[in-house]
Amino acid sequence: MKKAVAIVLLALAMNPPSPKASARQAGATQGEWRFYSGDNAATKYSPLDQINKSNVAALKIAWRRPQVDASLMKGQSVRLLNNFRSTPIMVDGVLYASNGVGLAEAFDPETGKTIWVQRPGIDGSGNTDPIRGSGNRGVAFWGPSTSLRASADEARIITFRGSSLYALNPKTGEPIATFGKNGVVDLAADVGPRSTGYRWNSVPLIARDVIVMGSTMVDQDSATKIEGDPGDVRAYDVRTGRLRWTFHVIPKADDTAALKTWVGDSWQYTGAGNVWALMSADDELGYVYLPTTSVTNDMYGGARLGDNLYSSSIVCVDAATGKRVWHYPRAAVDGARGTGRGDAAVSIEAAGVRSAGHHRRRSDRLHSGVAR
Repeated sequence: MKKAVAIVLLALAMNPPSPKASARQAGATQGEWRFYSGDNAATKYSPLDQINKSNVAALKIAWRRPQVDASLMKGQSVRLLNNFRSTPIMVDGVLYASNGVGLAEAFDPETGKTIWVQRPGIDGSGNTDPIRGSGNRGVAFWGPSTSLRASADEARIITFRGSSLYALNPKTGEPIATFGKNGVVDLAADVGPRSTGYRWNSVPLIARDVIVMGSTMVDQDSATKIEGDPGDVRAYDVRTGRLRWTFHVIPKADDTAALKTWVGDSWQYTGAGNVWALMSADDELGYVYLPTTSVTNDMYGGARLGDNLYSSSIVCVDAATGKRVWHYPRAAVDGARGTGRGDAAVSIEAAGVRSAGHHRRRSDRLHSGVAR
C-alpha cells in the first residue's frame, strides 16, 4: 500500500533534505503523507524511493476518482466547483481529501474505492438541494499518528466548508458531537464587528492542540476601496472547538508598538493583511508561522502611510496563546500581493544558538514590533 502511494510523492522525492536538518524537518514518515505539506514544517518531502528516474516513464494510472463521489449525485442537484484543487493526506493507510463541493471523503489508496463521504447539511441548515461548490485545498488530521497530545479515541479529521468548521470521525466520517455544536463550529460568529462574514479556501493547520484558520478577503483586490474586513487569524481548540485566541494582523488600540507604524487613524478602517496562503508550524517549540499579505488597497498605499505592521510579513506566534514571538517584514508600504505560499519552518544554527525561523540575533531585534 505504501508503494502504491509513492506516485503521489514522486516530485518530492527528487529533493532530499540536508543531512544537517533536524528531526522535525525530516519530511513525511513511515511511507505516509499525514499533513498537507508533508509535515507541519512544510518540507514537502518524502524519502520514498521506489519511483526514480529509471522507472518513472513506465508508470501507469492505477485508478481515478470523480470530483464528487457518485453517492452524492443520487437524487440531488449538485453544482460542482469550477476550481477544484484538493491534495489528499494519507494517515494509517487511508487517504482523506476534500471533494468538488468541499465535503470530506475517505478512500482506499490502493484501489481508490470510497470508504465514507461527509454528509451534506450536518451544519444544521438542512439545505442540501442543491449542493453547491464550496471548495478548499484539503483537510487536516489530528490523532496519535500526528500528535503526542492525542489519544486514539480523540482522533479526528478537521475540515471546513464555507463558514462551518467540522471535526469528523476518521473511521466513519460522522461529526464528533463534543466538538462545537454537534461537531460544527460557526467561523462567522467570531469575525468581529468590522467583518462581513467568513471565507477561505486553504487548509487548516493543527499545531499542538489548536486549529489555526486564515481567511480570504474579497475586497482586497478591489482598486476602488481603502476599507475592508481585517484579516484576523484565529485558533480553535482541537478537542472542543472553543476559540482559543485571535491574532490581529491589523493591530488594535492596545498594540502601541505596532500602531506606531500606522499614520493617523488608518488602522481603524484598513482591511485585509490576512493569511490566505498555507501556514507552517514547529510543534517542538510550539510556534506557528503566519505568512500575512498586503492590506487594502493592495494596489495603492497612499491612504495607509507607514510600515503597516503586521502586513506582508512572516509572523511567529505562540501556538498556545497567539502572542507574537517575532516578525519579519517582507515589504514596506506594500503595493503588491503579500508573502509566499506556505513558507517552511526551519532551524538555523548560528554562533552556537539555535533559532526557529531566523538567526536569534535577528529575531531579538524584531521583538520591538517596529523593525525595518
